[in-house]
Amino acid sequence: MMDRATAVIMNAGLGDLTLGLTQEGFRVEAIYEEDAEAAFIHQTNFDIPISLCLPQGEAVQEVPQADLLAARLNLFLGHRAEPSPSLCSFLEVLHRRRPRAFMALLGLSSTTGDHFKLLMDETAKIGYCTSWSVADTAKITGFPVRERKAVLVGVLEPGEKVSDFQWREASAASPPDLFLQAGRQVDPWYFQVRHSEGIPLREDVRFYCWKDHGYVGTDRVGWNHWNIPLVRDGDALRKITHREIANLKGFSSDYILPEGKKSQLYRKLM
Repeated sequence: MMDRATAVIMNAGLGDLTLGLTQEGFRVEAIYEEDAEAAFIHQTNFDIPISLCLPQGEAVQEVPQADLLAARLNLFLGHRAEPSPSLCSFLEVLHRRRPRAFMALLGLSSTTGDHFKLLMDETAKIGYCTSWSVADTAKITGFPVRERKAVLVGVLEPGEKVSDFQWREASAASPPDLFLQAGRQVDPWYFQVRHSEGIPLREDVRFYCWKDHGYVGTDRVGWNHWNIPLVRDGDALRKITHREIANLKGFSSDYILPEGKKSQLYRKLM
């Protein structure tokens, strides 16, 4: 029997990368996540070592040797003047630990800037052959969400090539009710909705998302943690629940989410 491929994850968030990789058969050796609350949720659901700081300097040598380095990357700081610590750490791990392959999730807007060029140039210098593509979650999964990310992959094997890859698309769209808790007991807190006056409810629309200066009906949920997406529940509107977002993000129904601090959890989930 062949050994399972191994992975290390940086900026792991609430565990979506870990969940996806373990479902695909990877053995995740180590996790790096600077957000303490996200790390706590991650540890609650996975028995995998997790560090609350990104590997830098001598700590890079302690990163397990793995087949895959997977990361969610913000390429620049708020003022965009210099590369972010996560980008610098990611490149340092690639250079010094040289995993066989890497995968990075990026915001689409970052692919047009100097920091993305830096990422591509530096990975090429290390010896990686790379390719990137746009992942549209709704097309790939059929889930009713408005979510697009850039996915960059690279391989180190001599002579290996990474041609432009295409995503397999879902054969059909999944109905919203598959993800919603409509008809179930929902905490009354979710029915405390601002700016909901005068929204015309339609029988064929379940989601209402913020656009410009108000809520409008839509067939796909867009993430906005300031003006929370709404769900039509019978004759009323309420905030989409945290469990419903987790469902739309692909987490299983038994994935443990913390009670309390609802606003902070919205930000992390979205």
